[in-house]
Amino acid sequence: MTPSLLEPTLDVLGSLVRDYGASLVISTATQPAFGRASLGHFGFESMHEIAPPSLRAFERLRRVEVRWPQTFDSVFYPDLAGEIAACENVLAITHRRADARRLTELLDARLGDFSTVHLSALMCPEHRSRILGEIRARKDRKGAVRVVSTQLVEAGVDLDFPVVYRALAGLDSLAQAAGRCNREGTQDRGELRVFVAETAPPSGVPARGKQITEGMLRADRALDLSSSAPHRTYFERLYTTGETDKKAIQTARARLNFQEVAGLYKLIEDDWSEPIIVRFGRANTLLEDLARFGPSRDRLRALGRFSVNVPKRLVAQWITAGTAQRDDETGVVQIADHVVAYDDRFGLVPERVGGAADVRSLIIDG
Repeated sequence: MTPSLLEPTLDVLGSLVRDYGASLVISTATQPAFGRASLGHFGFESMHEIAPPSLRAFERLRRVEVRWPQTFDSVFYPDLAGEIAACENVLAITHRRADARRLTELLDARLGDFSTVHLSALMCPEHRSRILGEIRARKDRKGAVRVVSTQLVEAGVDLDFPVVYRALAGLDSLAQAAGRCNREGTQDRGELRVFVAETAPPSGVPARGKQITEGMLRADRALDLSSSAPHRTYFERLYTTGETDKKAIQTARARLNFQEVAGLYKLIEDDWSEPIIVRFGRANTLLEDLARFGPSRDRLRALGRFSVNVPKRLVAQWITAGTAQRDDETGVVQIADHVVAYDDRFGLVPERVGGAADVRSLIIDG
């Protein structure tokens, strides 16, 4: 839950419970601080955990030990690549897409092969699904598997590694990374190794989250990621130091301007980008079918599996330069067929489409 929407979200949910007799169950890997006692002038009046403290759930489900950084000095990626290369089954998670690609290339040089697996949102969904299948197949064969990924692997991806490296970030992100470590409980303990990355996380909540976690670590170097108390402290600091109704949605609700509320409330902010079809797999066949037979829901849905989200201003630049094309009837944007911009390992390589200066905004985020 982004902090900027927290107040209107909790107010609506609270109204459903208070005025309409609804029951609300919040299911999350990290318990948020949604009570009024934590947030001040808004939040739930009362809430309780379904699992009673007597079950000692956190203690009994502890499957991961955390190795926190000894200092807050940055770890240089060549040195990090050396550590990762020494592990046979390992996942490394970086802040940014460019970092994931660079670390993968450093591992290539260190290992002398291209066995390291790369994952990022510059790969279309079809490509990512294929790679995840290959990872599981290699693990089933008990072979060495080294994966470098952005944080996309932390949500809805069922992978299990004995060792996970994660760039220092918000406590919630670290907990999600820990969820990919000893996930199936096949070991007594997995190990989450937290490192301070060369580069800062993206601005906004990711940067603020890292700042809060670092402050908590400076106060307690034995911070227990598997306990609920640190997460409560983390979320209290995250929510009370930022805007919780950034778009003034509560004001629009008070005026009963529901059309304005609907326009303002967006749980996923995607106005900055639009999908662009890349040349991977059967994308060319689907594009040919689109040109011959016109749009249909199934055809457009299938094309979505071969898309990458790109900033709108960058799409406009590429269309002007002729390296991308927009179909006037459907609005579908595709990489021009004469541009070889999609890599079977790294996905969309933006510098092959436009100049390096133009693509900086695309490759720095997660």
